[in-house]
Amino acid sequence: MLESISWTQYLAGAATALAIYESAVLFLFYWNDLQKALRSKASPLTGPIAQAGEPYEDTSLVLFEELQGLVRELNTVLEQAGNPAGKEALLAQLRTTLASFAGLRHPAYRTAVFNHIINKAWEINGVRISAEDLADW
Repeated sequence: MLESISWTQYLAGAATALAIYESAVLFLFYWNDLQKALRSKASPLTGPIAQAGEPYEDTSLVLFEELQGLVRELNTVLEQAGNPAGKEALLAQLRTTLASFAGLRHPAYRTAVFNHIINKAWEINGVRISAEDLADW
């Protein structure tokens, strides 16, 4: 009886049996994970803060876009101040630029902005600003 089966038929049958077996194992052991993955792709995002029926608004994306705009503004202020800029005058201009940025309440954004100011003030204006100069903002 085994002599009537070719190697091609044997390998096709073994591959089919293996695929069925692996599918069964995946469904048995990972059924909950598969359901979660399918549900998350099918439904819109709803966050923990969102009320019933309200979509979740990702505030980190909004803050990041504001951060990009702030960096452009800071670069403009630093470039307009010129190379022989006074440290106190430059800090006053930067403080007014930063006044409207809500992201300073987040430590990661504050650190990124302050590091940018320190590096660019030295690079563009030749003014050394330290972290202590910016600490009270």
